Amino acid sequence: MTDSERTDSAPSGGTPGIAIMVLGAVIAVLGPLFGLLAGSMAGSPDPESTGQLFEYFVGGLFVGGAGVVILYLGFIRYRGWRRGQKETQIR
Repeated sequence: MTDSERTDSAPSGGTPGIAIMVLGAVIAVLGPLFGLLAGSMAGSPDPESTGQLFEYFVGGLFVGGAGVVILYLGFIRYRGWRRGQKETQIR
């Protein structure tokens, strides 16, 4: 083996899917928290009602759910890349 040959088979761009998984996890965690924050800042005209807080929190839950979907898509991409790495190591 010469010095010009690479011994590792990792691509120069890094591991695909990891950045997408991190982004999805951040969105999944922060979505409901920002929904609560926005709902508490919006307030409610009726002091006995929690309507605004609840609506914003549910919106934040939907954003968090989208973050979970993004996380899962990143995991699928990583898993496919990892399987491809195992196949090339066997050959």
